[in-house]
Amino acid sequence: MKRFFRFVFVALLAGPGALFAQGEKYFKEAKVAIQLEPDSVKVRVVARAEDLMNTVHVFPGNNTDKAPFLLYEKRIEAYFQERIPVWIDGKQLYLKVVQWKPNGRGPGDGFDSASLNVIYQTITLGGRLPGNPEHLQVRADLWVERTDADATTVEFSLLQGGLILRRLSSRTEKTWKFPISPDSLAAMRLHLPSQKREPFMDEGDPD
Repeated sequence: MKRFFRFVFVALLAGPGALFAQGEKYFKEAKVAIQLEPDSVKVRVVARAEDLMNTVHVFPGNNTDKAPFLLYEKRIEAYFQERIPVWIDGKQLYLKVVQWKPNGRGPGDGFDSASLNVIYQTITLGGRLPGNPEHLQVRADLWVERTDADATTVEFSLLQGGLILRRLSSRTEKTWKFPISPDSLAAMRLHLPSQKREPFMDEGDPD
């Protein structure tokens, strides 16, 4: 944690886009967990805080002014809406942030210095499901616009009732399709992947 705050301090002195550590690769991984609810879907994104701040060029740091935090939230939500689209039966779902941080109390409980300056940020978006959905498609084109990005690997997980039904990893710019009809979900439950508990599926950061 001390190392991260030192990076933030150096970045604030050097200006936007300077939050990098020599010898480390950035923009290389993220996790996207899709939780199916009875009439909605939640999409939880876990990524390095440094990657996200460098992406939207906002570095609130320990600022006591709320404006930089609100700007950061606005840009991150717009970025996720564009770069992590979810379609239900071919129609894109409208997603909005429902939780900014672990144990957050809804979208109004935004970032502050303590919750922003962590190694990984956990942000959850949500949207309403139409009646009788058959298929869900998702992709994550994170950081494809950055010429300095490492080859990014995204781990996708599909969950229902706290159980991981499917889990896979892929590079960006690839669309994945999951059948989510009642019969398909029942069939997936017969062949569940390992149910080792993953912190990011709950409220914590990944190891």
